[in-house]
Amino acid sequence: MANLKAFEKYNADRTAKAFQIAEVPTKIAVQVVPFLLENNHPSLPGYQEGMETSKVVPFYKLTAEHRKAVLSVFKNFHLPEKKQSPYEGNGYAGNAREKTLIESLMLMGSVGTVAQNEKSDFDYWVVLDESKLSGAELSYLRTKLTAIEEWGDKMGVELHFFLTDVTRVLENKFGGADKESAGSSQAALLKEEFYRTALHVAGKYPVWWLTSPGTTDEVYKEVLETIPKCYSIHPDKFVDLGNLFVIPEKELFGAALWQINKAIDSPFKSVLKMAMLESFTDDDWEGLFLCDELKKNLYSEKRERPVDPYLLLIDGLLKFYTHKERPDIVDLLRKCFYNKVHIKIQPDSFPRDNPGYKESVMLSYVKEWAWDDKVLTDMNNYDNWNFERMSKLGSQLHGFLLETYKRLTDNLKKKEQNETMISEGDLTILGRKLFSFYGKKTGKVELIKKASDDALRLESVTFNPTIIRGKPPIWNVMRGNVTTLLARGINMDDAIVKKGKILPEVVFWLVVNNIVDVRTFFHLVSSPLSVSLNEIQSLVRLISEFMPNVQISSIDNSYLIHRAKVTKLLVVANFHSKDWTKNIDEVTIMFRNTYGESFVSTFPGEEGMNRAAAIYANAQQLGIENPTQFFMTFIPDLENSQKLEKLLNNTILSRMKQFLRSKSSIES
Repeated sequence: MANLKAFEKYNADRTAKAFQIAEVPTKIAVQVVPFLLENNHPSLPGYQEGMETSKVVPFYKLTAEHRKAVLSVFKNFHLPEKKQSPYEGNGYAGNAREKTLIESLMLMGSVGTVAQNEKSDFDYWVVLDESKLSGAELSYLRTKLTAIEEWGDKMGVELHFFLTDVTRVLENKFGGADKESAGSSQAALLKEEFYRTALHVAGKYPVWWLTSPGTTDEVYKEVLETIPKCYSIHPDKFVDLGNLFVIPEKELFGAALWQINKAIDSPFKSVLKMAMLESFTDDDWEGLFLCDELKKNLYSEKRERPVDPYLLLIDGLLKFYTHKERPDIVDLLRKCFYNKVHIKIQPDSFPRDNPGYKESVMLSYVKEWAWDDKVLTDMNNYDNWNFERMSKLGSQLHGFLLETYKRLTDNLKKKEQNETMISEGDLTILGRKLFSFYGKKTGKVELIKKASDDALRLESVTFNPTIIRGKPPIWNVMRGNVTTLLARGINMDDAIVKKGKILPEVVFWLVVNNIVDVRTFFHLVSSPLSVSLNEIQSLVRLISEFMPNVQISSIDNSYLIHRAKVTKLLVVANFHSKDWTKNIDEVTIMFRNTYGESFVSTFPGEEGMNRAAAIYANAQQLGIENPTQFFMTFIPDLENSQKLEKLLNNTILSRMKQFLRSKSSIES
């Protein structure tokens, strides 16, 4: 019982920190959401006529604070006084054994930790016992949760509900690989993260919190048998989600692969998690898992830091890599952690009266790390880092991930650990996402390894051609306005973002890497070339609208289990040609496939049209999902542009049909 009291105190303290960090989102997530689940009313999100829902979450009570939160959000909702309220839900006394739809409602992740911020999302484990629920009840619950998620979006709060069946959790089955799920790759690791970061919101408590740190499966079973006999513990107040004593090494390969895929969107977070995986595989690693370290800290009276899962993680990793004598990794992890916490410690903050939780924690860290004013100022100015700094940091982060992945897998091979937990299906999906992002192919646009999705987008760029007599011009793309750069005395070579001989290829690279878009201001250094600023802007707009960027991490699994197919084909002709040109003399082909890969190549006119027709014919054979949105052409505003565009379209389409007929005759 003492263990449970320690957890309840920790849970209350962490909830209070969440309110301090993000008051309104936390109020909605912790106080309003349980009320919405417990009540089915026409004025509330997810109402379904005819559904009796007097019992949804066990032990739920509408406290004064919850009542105040509900009325602050639903101002016109009539909530009867407590003594008359039908909305109070399941009280403790007399209702403990009555059927409920939900066993437990818990948040998993950064809520109430130093990693939470105003924009943090809320990921719930909605624990169910599906064997006790009818199809109608499950359908009601899914519809209700979806409606609450949509309502949360309107309120500016990102809510995600993951239906979690008790039996499947006991067996460590967490589904297949998608954007949010770790799939088959890391069952015990996901449970470790859940126990380490879980915040109880409503319903039953996991039995795991009654056990001591490092409890074996045998002792855990004894605790389960003891609960009904213990007079001080209400047996129906707990849900058994299983013990965690061993993390099989066969999970680690799939988990590492998963983290590299997650890094496509969030490399800072993935760097920390990949480092944790490496520590698990190292022969020097000893001690408890982090979830048990958290529990141990709760029961200890002497603590160096507040009990926070993210502090346990960073402290453990810094200790591990310091022991490994890797100061470069220690420095990178510190900077990742500082960025993840997302609070700016000012050089004059020592000392400071009554700092908030996050500020107080980070003050202690930067002091311990001996960061001087220069380092702090530089880190605080992260959002204003120039293109080169951001690009270099992105390369560092992704370089660390790939190097660590190699070290980790090499270490597993030394242990003759050939068996892996990950399923063949998930291995295919994650592997293809990984190759789409990192892999190189002829004509494929290489994706810049970014620190964050929008990190490298430029507010303005200048196109500056270098012209040397007798040679094709070199197109230099420079960040900012070149006139301003010259006035500031900035070296022009330092300002170059991209250079190339074929301007449409350069533009395509910029758009695919999200460096420029329709919001960017464009400048063009005057030259004798026929290219105009308006044509560059028009091409950027067309690519952005016709072929909008996709996040490889978000590609639907149904595409990744099949052969890649072309989804968009854009043909640009005569971009460098003279105004009076009457023929198609240069063709740039741009296309994207179902794996999220983008390709661009340039050819002489006849060859380019043939290649475009062949790509189109192949796509037709494989099946084009949206034929009317598949193919477009672009020609600059030249003297004969309308005739040329008609010629380009007709030639490609007629040759495409010829390819199809020839293939059909060969097959027959």
